[in-house]
Amino acid sequence: MVQNSDAERSAVPERDKELREREYQAYQLRLLNEYLRELFFLEDRGEIAEQFLLMCMGAVGTDKALLLVFDEQEESALHYRGFNDFRVQRLREDAFVQAQQHLARDDRDNELLPKQILVISTNEHEAARDSRLPWPEDSCFIVRWNLDSGCFGYLVLGPKLDGSIYFDLDRDFLLQLSQVLMDSLQMVRSREEIHRLNADLMSKNQELSQTIEELQKSHETISILQRTRDRLHGLIHSEAARLERVSAWDFVFIVAVTLIISLLYNTTSPGGVSLTPATWSLPEPEMIDTDRAAEIYEQDGAVFVDARPNQFFEQEKIRDAVNLPSNLFDFIYMMHFAQLDPEKKIIVYGRNISRRYDETVAFELEERGHERVLVMPGGLGEWKAKGMPVAP
Repeated sequence: MVQNSDAERSAVPERDKELREREYQAYQLRLLNEYLRELFFLEDRGEIAEQFLLMCMGAVGTDKALLLVFDEQEESALHYRGFNDFRVQRLREDAFVQAQQHLARDDRDNELLPKQILVISTNEHEAARDSRLPWPEDSCFIVRWNLDSGCFGYLVLGPKLDGSIYFDLDRDFLLQLSQVLMDSLQMVRSREEIHRLNADLMSKNQELSQTIEELQKSHETISILQRTRDRLHGLIHSEAARLERVSAWDFVFIVAVTLIISLLYNTTSPGGVSLTPATWSLPEPEMIDTDRAAEIYEQDGAVFVDARPNQFFEQEKIRDAVNLPSNLFDFIYMMHFAQLDPEKKIIVYGRNISRRYDETVAFELEERGHERVLVMPGGLGEWKAKGMPVAP
């Protein structure tokens, strides 16, 4: 009987310990269930991380928690509660640099597999000895989780408030929470990818709609051009057939109509040209040949007048000749000829195929009372041919 009593007394602490562990485990499971219900309505990465930290802190009884998340699809993030800001800032700088190097490496044979979790430390001594990153002071429980090759992170917890160690139940529960965190992040990434694909699909649909609309417009334009081409083709054929029936009288009629229209336009237009040279209506001036004009020139017995426009006069002229173009006749006459003796002999030259400047100027001089006006029709060409002096 005594032995039985001793055995019963020794079994009591074991049963109490087992009961406390079951209650603790039941408490953690309730927290996990609540966490899962809350995560169901969360889509923001930051809210998921904050809710995860609060759940970890409440489950194990600590006031210090930190979560590092590195994702090549989004900006890396750091969430923490309770740890010293200065130490966390240093961790942020070193951790983000290492994460960028990690994401840029091609050789990852030594990295964790997708959905794998690694416990780095469960107490302050192990955390202090770990040299991966400059963990904040009071770091105890450190977990590295790996969602895939482009997303990984760390969970860091401080010491428990009651001073106890992290038990196996704590370790198992935190690993379960970390697994739920990875599942949540994977769902968020999947939703974001779906949103991106939908946006890209909508953009492509708009481009496709625009392309279809442009094709429809192009089809209408092509149809119009084809109809226009057919009409032009028929018109050309009909005109070609009509031209085959054209007679000589058709050409005569066209030429006559064109001539009549041209004459009417020239008559009514202010800028119309005379159909006959103006000199035809003037009395025929007295002519002098080039040989006789040369003799008079050598005797200095006459004034030589160049009737051509000024630009021709400036190029070449008879030496000592005076330029008197018809368009400036009144002005130049008043300057050089108003006081000239009416009995003085004047020899005028300068003409071309279409214009007889010399006869026009000679008539104007006779109208001013000069009685001895002569026209040298041979002009500057015959003058030079006879070797008479000219000036530029």
